[in-house]
Amino acid sequence: MRRMLLVALATVACTVPAHAIPLADVPPALSDARAAVAQLTSYTARVFVREIVRGRSFDRTVAIAFKRPDAVKMTIVDGTSAGSAIAWKGEGRAKLRRLGLLARLPSVRIDRDAPAFAFADGSPIGSVLIAAVVDAPESVGHTLVQTPGPTIAGIATDDITETIPVPPPARATRVVVTVDRVQHLPVRVLRYEDDRLTKIALFDVVANPRIADADVTL
Repeated sequence: MRRMLLVALATVACTVPAHAIPLADVPPALSDARAAVAQLTSYTARVFVREIVRGRSFDRTVAIAFKRPDAVKMTIVDGTSAGSAIAWKGEGRAKLRRLGLLARLPSVRIDRDAPAFAFADGSPIGSVLIAAVVDAPESVGHTLVQTPGPTIAGIATDDITETIPVPPPARATRVVVTVDRVQHLPVRVLRYEDDRLTKIALFDVVANPRIADADVTL
């Protein structure tokens, strides 16, 4: 994961080549990614997120376990709220459990979008689920551009760059989703406010592992 971060930082400057041509509809790489995610029966992922706020960096690592149709468990391994795990099924509220020395405390029900677990830009912790990542780029009213991406961990990628003409309250003006050309799953997300990089997310995904119900519950 550390090597992936170094590669991601080294390739940020060349994210959108000058010859990029906007596509009128959903770019093929994004369509492939959405189809690949829809076909997953399960996955595990380790997601490293770095946010840059007023010149300071804040890091968080989240471990994800997903089992179809709708069971999710997210464990915050490092950073803000580290030592906590939340799990949910379907549209229900999430169950929160503290880990480590606080593991004896009873679990509680919380809103899965609880501010206590949100990222610095206000996005909920569930925004790093890979289905959310590939569903987020919006083709209506936004510009989507597909270009060849960097080679990350020896794998060729494509970048899907979304330009947002009217920024939402979170102020993102450009988001780049990088998907690999082998599994067609996200490996990186870059988020910009104007020309300023404010967020990097790196994904290490294992597709279709054997996951027991106990792995996605608390």
